[in-house]
Amino acid sequence: MSQLDDIMSSVGIPKIKDVFGDSATYTIDDTAETMSVKAILTRGVVNPLDARGVNEKITTIQIANSDLAGHSPKRKDEVLIGSERFIVLERSNDDGYFTTLIVRTGDD
Repeated sequence: MSQLDDIMSSVGIPKIKDVFGDSATYTIDDTAETMSVKAILTRGVVNPLDARGVNEKITTIQIANSDLAGHSPKRKDEVLIGSERFIVLERSNDDGYFTTLIVRTGDD
């Protein structure tokens, strides 16, 4: 493990989760298994859609990879933050520490 990985694991990730994260429940669609996670919710992120310059605002949730316990998020998984339910549309990024999910409000 690199020095950066050591620092992120022991200090960085826990601090980021404590400061920016909300307690949440992650539910795996296929098995209905749940995990307690810290979720960082961001609304109104501009996501460029195509070369025509069309943009849309999306909602993202970041979850520490360590909280996901080896699970690779998939479409239709759910994240419950307080009373708000979010449905995973896609996994957009994984920097090795946090996974970023594009989600929609689960009001259906």
